[in-house]
Amino acid sequence: MILICGLLMLVLTSCIQRVTYTITWANHNGSFLEVDLKVLEGDVPTYDGATPTRLATETESFQFLGWQPEIVAATENQTYTAQYQSIPRSDLGTFTIIWMNNDGTILETDYSVSLNTIPTYDGETPTKASDSSYRYEFNGWTPAIIPAQADTVYIAQYTNHPIEAVITYIISWLNYDGSTLAVSPNLEVGAIPSYPGETPLKPTDSNLTYHFAGWTPSVVSVTGNASYIATFTTKPICFTVSWLNYDLNLLQENDSVVIGTMPNYSGSVPERADDDDYSYVFAGWSPVLSPVYGNISYTALYTSIPLTYTITWINYNTSVLETDTLVAKLASPLYDGLVPTRPDEIEYGYDFIGWSPTLSLVTGNQIYTAQFEETNLIYELSADQEQDDSYAVIGYRAHPTQIVVPETYRGLPVKRIVSLQDCLTLKSLVISTQISDITIGALKGCSLLEKITVPFFGINGLTINEDDSQFGAIFGEISYSGSIPFVQNTSTSSNTWYIPNNLEIISLAVSNFSTIQEYSLNGITGRLYIPQSVQSHESAFKYFNGYLYLESASLWIDQEDDFLFNTVNTVYVNVKALDKNNDYLYRTTISNEVFLDKYLGDSTSLTLPSTIESNPVVGIGSLAFSAKDLVNVIFSNSIQIIERGAFSDNNLISITIPSSVLSIGSLAFTNNPNLTNITIPFLGSDREETDSTFLSDYFDITSLETISVLSGYSQIPSYAFTLLESLTTLSFADPITSIGISAFEGCTSLGTFNLANTVTKLGKRAFFGCSELEEITLNSLLTIGEQSFSNCIGLISLSFPNVITISERAFEGCSNLDSITLENLLTLGNYAFNQCRLLTNIAFHSVSKIGDYAFLGCSKMTEIIFPQTLTEIGSYAFLSGYLTSIVLDDNLEKIGKLAFCGQRNLISAVIGGTNLTIGDNAFEGCTILSALTFTGSITSIGKKSFYNCPSLTSLVLPSTLKSIGEEGFRGCIALTYLVIMNNDLKLGKDSFTQTSTILN
Repeated sequence: MILICGLLMLVLTSCIQRVTYTITWANHNGSFLEVDLKVLEGDVPTYDGATPTRLATETESFQFLGWQPEIVAATENQTYTAQYQSIPRSDLGTFTIIWMNNDGTILETDYSVSLNTIPTYDGETPTKASDSSYRYEFNGWTPAIIPAQADTVYIAQYTNHPIEAVITYIISWLNYDGSTLAVSPNLEVGAIPSYPGETPLKPTDSNLTYHFAGWTPSVVSVTGNASYIATFTTKPICFTVSWLNYDLNLLQENDSVVIGTMPNYSGSVPERADDDDYSYVFAGWSPVLSPVYGNISYTALYTSIPLTYTITWINYNTSVLETDTLVAKLASPLYDGLVPTRPDEIEYGYDFIGWSPTLSLVTGNQIYTAQFEETNLIYELSADQEQDDSYAVIGYRAHPTQIVVPETYRGLPVKRIVSLQDCLTLKSLVISTQISDITIGALKGCSLLEKITVPFFGINGLTINEDDSQFGAIFGEISYSGSIPFVQNTSTSSNTWYIPNNLEIISLAVSNFSTIQEYSLNGITGRLYIPQSVQSHESAFKYFNGYLYLESASLWIDQEDDFLFNTVNTVYVNVKALDKNNDYLYRTTISNEVFLDKYLGDSTSLTLPSTIESNPVVGIGSLAFSAKDLVNVIFSNSIQIIERGAFSDNNLISITIPSSVLSIGSLAFTNNPNLTNITIPFLGSDREETDSTFLSDYFDITSLETISVLSGYSQIPSYAFTLLESLTTLSFADPITSIGISAFEGCTSLGTFNLANTVTKLGKRAFFGCSELEEITLNSLLTIGEQSFSNCIGLISLSFPNVITISERAFEGCSNLDSITLENLLTLGNYAFNQCRLLTNIAFHSVSKIGDYAFLGCSKMTEIIFPQTLTEIGSYAFLSGYLTSIVLDDNLEKIGKLAFCGQRNLISAVIGGTNLTIGDNAFEGCTILSALTFTGSITSIGKKSFYNCPSLTSLVLPSTLKSIGEEGFRGCIALTYLVIMNNDLKLGKDSFTQTSTILN
């Protein structure tokens, strides 16, 4: 019974389980530090985590004190919260950290440790000396390292290890085949074994050599007996591969080519110079590349291509007239198109006269530009009775105000005038002495004609027919606006001719035909000038009604204004005499104003009279002072009119024309070779003149150095100072805002040009050929016209901060220009910087278009920054240059044909675009282009765009690309990596021929 009870008690006791609780350890802010589950009832809970911390503030730090409530045996679930002591901070923001060994020795002191920065010990590892029973190993610090919140002392802690009896071991060193190389005995535990022998060796086999690399397993501290086996790296047997050009010159040598591997040539693409008949393209190596099993040489092979070139024929405005491709070397270039034409200007038209440069046998790509000569006449080739070729004038071009019929045209005489009818702008006509025939009515309708020089009176210089010798016959019998009828009688008939009402001056030139017939001048009025050698019929002037000037010594004028001819006492009462005093022949107008018509004296220095016989002197007649050896002339302020040739053929040095002068006739001061300084009241023939403002029309321009223009001009007219080769100094009284066409063309001595900051526009060819021009200040300039600075070889550096437009050929041929700043430029015209050979730096931040041929021949330009505003690059723009890299923004829409063709130093190109099209041959022949990246959207690549770019190795074609033209990447022999993003890409014929790419 007792036994049974005992067993029952045992069973009951084993079934009783102790109650457990959850103990939570929380920081001051309620965050959990540790949670202990299943703490047995009655057990005292313990916190096993890191010492709790609390971040310091700017004014105090905190030190852990313990837990609240006080820790007691577990009787329920309980949360203990960390408690801290507040410690005021004496040194706000920094603390002192002391690192101390266990014996109290200070190892390191760190001052000024920032708040919440984790302290670091930078000294040597702390040590503690062994004693008889233990050795000691450093294992950390107490208290645990936490972010700095107060001045703290950290004490080194150690783990003790009992000292045992010393046991030693043996380390064996074995070769790859198991043979023993060396033995290291008596090594204690923890020692690092070291191999004591010579470097292990392994014999070379047929393909490999072996080099000792270490041991396996890796050498570690001793823990017992061990063996280490030598390991080896293999190095293949190598040979030398030499790469030779066709002429056996060494291109590259590889001296470490592994046996059995394929050789690789990494140099620049081999080249062979063209000879007289062929160009050469690298085609591979001989022998064919194969794995290397000995020293070997490879020689470059080339494909010979018969030399052909492209001949381009362009018009004056760079428009292409014809392009001839595949033209054989030394062939004669042949233009097959229509005869080039150029639109008429206001005063003149253009006749095509040939090509520039002169046609020559083909030796390279060449551009020929159509050349034109200015003319205001239309000619027709004819044959006279002797069958000699000659030209006839059959019409006029444009709207000329002056016409000079030349003696010859294109090497043949001009003998006839058929028609100049209805030339409504013509004011002056000079007919050469070669003319022998003028059609009746040839000048009909020339209603504004004021003066005319003829070689004879009538229509034929050889006729003795009375009707054909009448002056009026050349104007015809038909009335027209601005004409008045003149009745000219002969012995048998009466003719009515309609002569321009404005015609005032009639001059007869000395010629083989200038004999005045009996009725030539009947009824004619105006001023008539007859040279000395002319023979006249005794009745030639019978009915002439005007001012007559005769140089013949056998002619005179009596006091009654009666004109006597030789010994015949015929009186012509209608002829008005030229008066004479000691110095002058002069005429007095109906308003009692005097014109000086002939200087009779011999003084070389003159002061012109202001009055004659109390009448004001207002004018200087034609040729009045011509060929009188004058050196100096002082004008009176009464002078208003200076007529044609008035002071020609003299030795004038300096003249001042007073502001009273209203008009100056053509050639008034020509052939004064010493004339260096002039002051003039206006440019042109009069104050209102805007068309004919050539200074060369009025002055001898070969010697002019200094010109002063009086007030009244804000614009420099077109052609004003053309071909003034000696001009160095120019001044205007008023600010100038624009400079006209060819205003300073050919002023080869003009070195500086400063017209304040008022000029905003430059006309076409404004400074063309000003070869000495080195400095020009035009800060307000907005527009630069065509060829404005062409061939200004003295220009070196320019800045036009406000220019927005540069027209065609503006700086063409400025061979010394090296830099130019164009901050606001929008448009750059064709040929703008063509042949600027020294140009290295150009800054344009806003340009949208670069014209055709814009930088052709800029051989020193190695880099250019293309702005984001750029949308178009014209054809031939950078043909054959030395750019090393280009980056084109995504706003670009067009790259013209041959734009970067032949850029032999171009290594990399990043080409962006918006629906970009790349023209034919755009990058052809960029032989070292190795990096090509397309960004943006590119839609088409033209024919031969990247033809013969042999250094290009990889290419990714974007999904926007729709087509590649014929031979687009032909000859890119190194191209091995190609990604095509558009499965529907249209490939032209031979797009990737002669590349290393395999197209599926």
